[in-house]
This record gives sequence, structure tokens and C-alpha cells, in this order.
Amino acid sequence: SQNTKLACLNSVKRTKDGKRPPTPVEKKIVDVTKLVDRSGSVAIMSSTGYGGMPQFIKDQKKTSKDENVEIRITFTTFDGAATTWYEDKDVNTFPDFIAADVMHQMVCPRGATLLVDTLMDAAVASSRRYNALVDKYGEDNVSSIFFVWTDGDDNQSHRWTTPDVNRVLAEIQENPKRTVLWTAANQDAMKSGAKFGIAAANCMTTQATPLGAAPMYRACSAAVTRGCSGGNAAFTPQERAANSRAATMPAAGTPCLLYTSDAADERSSVDLGG
Repeated sequence: SQNTKLACLNSVKRTKDGKRPPTPVEKKIVDVTKLVDRSGSVAIMSSTGYGGMPQFIKDQKKTSKDENVEIRITFTTFDGAATTWYEDKDVNTFPDFIAADVMHQMVCPRGATLLVDTLMDAAVASSRRYNALVDKYGEDNVSSIFFVWTDGDDNQSHRWTTPDVNRVLAEIQENPKRTVLWTAANQDAMKSGAKFGIAAANCMTTQATPLGAAPMYRACSAAVTRGCSGGNAAFTPQERAANSRAATMPAAGTPCLLYTSDAADERSSVDLGG
């Protein structure tokens, strides 16, 4: 009845000036996991391109602002062991400046490839974070993107198997609010991604050359931006074409550079400022 409605309105707490408090704005959250292979077998790709991570952060800061969404980053690199450098970190709290030696510590090529165990651990952790966010903000307000770049050749894992990971990643993809992206070099990414239950539209083959990392990171950043904006994060034909082109290898002895779209000749640091 009208009286009942008025009674309910009168029971709403008001501010000191007698006004009702504003209606809370729904909070949109995207949990982003980035797994990057730093094993010796992909060292040739790493000599110029792994510095694309700073540009990725810069892009997602802009997406967060433009789309009014909170983007939380977990960044893990792996070879014979996995190291998580950032975990559940709001993209807007990343520094605007990352020294080259810091990036080098995170991504410089090293030893073997602990792919399967790393995938399983990261997938389980991603689901744990996603479920916690859903409990707090509601299913409609939370999504997740799980991204991998590797050569796909595991020679170190012993705790889990490929079918184990397939089951977990396939389960993740059953939720329309969650996306898994797979990029791989030295192989057909669609075939290697299929082994882990990853949809073909979300797999992309990259070039195993020093310049192959730059278009890979740009495609990854664009895909994540689309996902954070509520669109389809699957790779586009243009992104696949850019990553399929043969990249020219620098001459022997060329210094290791950090890729940034803003300053290709930058050597000592990467600026993440707007």
C-alpha cells in the first residue's frame, strides 16, 4: 500500500542535513592473471620483448579509468620454478616508473620449463580469488582473464598432469564471466592450447624471434582491455596476422631492450606515466 511505501522510505537513514544517502554504485572488478615463460628454450624471444609488461600495465591503467573498473593483476614468470612478482595488485597502484634492472630480474631467460604445475597452481589461485570477489561484490560485477605465453614444452612438472590442467581450465571456461587466453611459440598454439582445454578462438601462435614478443604483448593488452570493457577477449584476425608475420632478428650482439610503444630507443627504464 501507499502508506507502507512511505513508512519504508521514512525508515531509510538520512544524512545530517536530512537528505537520503546516495545509492551505492556497483563495483566492477576484473581479476587478471599473466603467466609468462622465461625458460631458456624461449630465450631468443626474450631478448627484446618481455619489457612489454610495463606497456601492458600502462594500457590497463587507462582502461581502468576509461571503463570505471578495478583491474587486479597477478603476474607470474616461470622456468624450472615459478615466481609470482605481483599478486592481486590493483593496476592503479603500480609505479609509473620501472627500472630496467627490475624488469630484467623478473623476465630474463633462465632454465627449464615448469609449465603444467605452474598452470595448475595459477588456475587454482585464480579461481580462489574470483570466488572471493564474487562473494563480496556479486557474480554480475566480477570477471577474470587468465593469460599464458609459453613455448608449451614442459620438461619439469611432476605434481600434476596435462589432463588435470585441462579439467580445471575447461571448468573455468564454462563460466561466461571467465576467459583463458593462450599464446605459444615454436608450435601451433591452437593444438597446444587444445591439450589444456582452451578454446581455439582464444589461442594465438606467436613468432619465436626477438621481435615476436612485441606484437604478442600488444595483442594480449588489447584482448584484456576488451574483456575488461565487457567485450569478447578472443584474439582478432588483425592480431593473429601481426603475430604470424616473420620478425626480423637483430644482429648478433644487439643489446637486450625493453619494448615500449612510446620510446623504442629507451635503455635504462620504462616510463608508465600517462
